[in-house]
Amino acid sequence: MGRDWANAYKTGDASWYERNLADEAVTVLPSGEVRSKPQSIAALRGRKGTVQSLETSDPDSMLRIQGDMAVETGIERLRARDAQGKPIDQRYRYTVVYIRRDCRWLALVDHATLIQ
Repeated sequence: MGRDWANAYKTGDASWYERNLADEAVTVLPSGEVRSKPQSIAALRGRKGTVQSLETSDPDSMLRIQGDMAVETGIERLRARDAQGKPIDQRYRYTVVYIRRDCRWLALVDHATLIQ
């Protein structure tokens, strides 16, 4: 799911978010801001700038499954340009909690911390 999520973020595919985030999903941004599923989708649709790549490059990334819950951890690298064209090249440590519902995995909680 992580690779699909990265591609959806890169291309601005809000419909992927609508299908794959649980209705009560929350995203915690590196700034500490907490967004609901509708807020995350609105931010994606209103995004300024462009994303060149969002890659998971952590050889220690892990997916742990326990019943109907799963936790994914790793490091991702974002390469983008902001609304003014300024380059962005940042790495984040992330955690995603998934829940299985009706034989599908849905993202429930997503958190990213900027690596300085």
